[in-house]
Amino acid sequence: MMYIGKYEDYALAKLIINRLSGNGVEVVAARDVEVKNLGIPKWDGSRDVNIAMVIGGDGTVLRFIHEIGNSMDAPILHIGTGRVNYLSDVSARELPQVLDKLVKGEYTIEERLTLKQRP
Repeated sequence: MMYIGKYEDYALAKLIINRLSGNGVEVVAARDVEVKNLGIPKWDGSRDVNIAMVIGGDGTVLRFIHEIGNSMDAPILHIGTGRVNYLSDVSARELPQVLDKLVKGEYTIEERLTLKQRP
């Protein structure tokens, strides 16, 4: 699943999709805006997502968690393209190696605590 923060990040997203699709990985969009700009189908919730890729800054990954993250149970790979990227898992220049490892299943999932708002 792809979730993009800024318009400038769509070029990187297209490269990721091409690389993953070339390795037989199906990529779906989180929202209609990704469908429109990337030409991939939208996730309808009927199938499990193996991983969510969020491209953007820290605000983008927090927005993803708030908007969509609670409706799915998949790890998030945050590709930091923002200014600080404190929450980022990987930078754009590390991406080719990370995608290769991802396709091969050579990764670990790191559990992180989350905060919940009181009712």
